[in-house]
Amino acid sequence: NVTSDITLSAGEAAALPEISGFEGVLNGNGHTISGLVKPLFASIETASISSLKLSGSFTDSATNFGILARTSGAATITSCETSGTIEMSDLNASAINVAGIVGNTNAKFTECTNNASINIASGTVSGAIYLGGICANAQSSASMKNCHNTGNIETNIAAGGDLQIGGVAAGDLNTALDGCSNTGNIYIGANVGSALYCGGVLGYHSGGKNITNCTNGVAGSDDYGKISCKSGITLTKQIFVGGILGAEADKKEATHSNLVNYGDIRFEKVKGSTSKAPGFSYIGGCGGGKGTTYSQYINCENYGNIISNGAGLEGKSKD
Repeated sequence: NVTSDITLSAGEAAALPEISGFEGVLNGNGHTISGLVKPLFASIETASISSLKLSGSFTDSATNFGILARTSGAATITSCETSGTIEMSDLNASAINVAGIVGNTNAKFTECTNNASINIASGTVSGAIYLGGICANAQSSASMKNCHNTGNIETNIAAGGDLQIGGVAAGDLNTALDGCSNTGNIYIGANVGSALYCGGVLGYHSGGKNITNCTNGVAGSDDYGKISCKSGITLTKQIFVGGILGAEADKKEATHSNLVNYGDIRFEKVKGSTSKAPGFSYIGGCGGGKGTTYSQYINCENYGNIISNGAGLEGKSKD
């Protein structure tokens, strides 16, 4: 148990080891460990971590990054909060998973919050980039309930493959989300070599499980939950952008309900290097859509401005 707040000196933070394969119980009792410069854990497995706050300033170049852990198995993470700044620089990777709490995960998150900003600043990624506030790449048993992101997310280097970004999670393998929200802004500042999947809450959804009671942005304000890109960048293939969900896998059936987007979406003066971009762009207030999706959107609302080729509650769906 953590029994008091802990403030690390620069030397203490640098010397702190990243523990791999943690399987125990860690109760933070609402206390904060501040001054961190690297993740608390390299990896956690079937652990239970609760009521822990982590803060620091991070510069990293690894494939996986999260302030709590780089990766996790089927852990239970409850009422944890992260804050600070994350800068990924001098990257040389085939793919990256970067998030405020855990990078690549199969954990169940409940009532967790990320306040840390994420900036993919420099280097080379030859394949896909996954960026999310709570987690980046969520595996099949992961779930998120009542989780929130306030940190801004931006990428300023080209993705050689897909770019998946979500305020709460970038991409998933059939993850359920309920009661989650994002108020951070998402900015795409460099070229994308393949498809773009971007959502205020979730970038790409493998489908089959419902997304419910989620919001992006703040009512009455256009300063939060914004999704935008740098003028003149090249998006090589399709663009799938939604205030809540960027895209969903083909031929999956789910019922997404009680979703509200307040954030503006602006994709202006974007270049396409193939016939599919930016002409094949699916941009919607709640869902961007993809291919032939059988999911339903019920009791969903969009109040954000959309400046691009798509419009409405959902960019593309089965007739």
